[in-house]
Amino acid sequence: MKDIKIPVRTINLLNFAQIHQYKYSTKTNLVNAWQFYNVSIRKQILSIENLIEFNENSTRYIFADITTLTGSGITEEIETVSGIKIKLNRELPKFYLFPAQLIDKIKTNLGDDSVQFTENPMFNSKYIVKSDKMETETKAFLNPEVLDYLCSDEVFIASNGVEIFISQKSKVHEVHQIESLINYAKKFTNLLQK
Repeated sequence: MKDIKIPVRTINLLNFAQIHQYKYSTKTNLVNAWQFYNVSIRKQILSIENLIEFNENSTRYIFADITTLTGSGITEEIETVSGIKIKLNRELPKFYLFPAQLIDKIKTNLGDDSVQFTENPMFNSKYIVKSDKMETETKAFLNPEVLDYLCSDEVFIASNGVEIFISQKSKVHEVHQIESLINYAKKFTNLLQK
């Protein structure tokens, strides 16, 4: 009989899920349920693995490792990023938010189409927000408390109109970082309720 080798990451995440009484799945084939701007635009999702799922206060959270393929041939790149998907019981504006780089700041100063939060210059200097013709709704959704909270860390956030996806620095999270990301997502969700 052949020995089955279970990856250490799988064992660690399963243990983490059991400790917190979360549901754990090794993989899902529901790729369409993970269509977010920073995850799947100009990328092909190859796999969604290590899913940790739970509900809290009528909100559904799903953490996952998402592996994507960008480009083709000699320019193709495979990347895995961890993130958390949040299902709120309300309609959401379609937008994506990412840390501003120098080139983004220059574009903003030249009048690009990013959403501006003039009442919060610190947020404006730290992030770029793009919206799918829903600027007013996006500004209302990202209330002042949320904007202040987002300034405390560097995150990527996307809303597809149904769910929100949060990731940090395009990386795979270690177990202790997953708990931190889950807590970040919970606080973000609580601030949205205000």
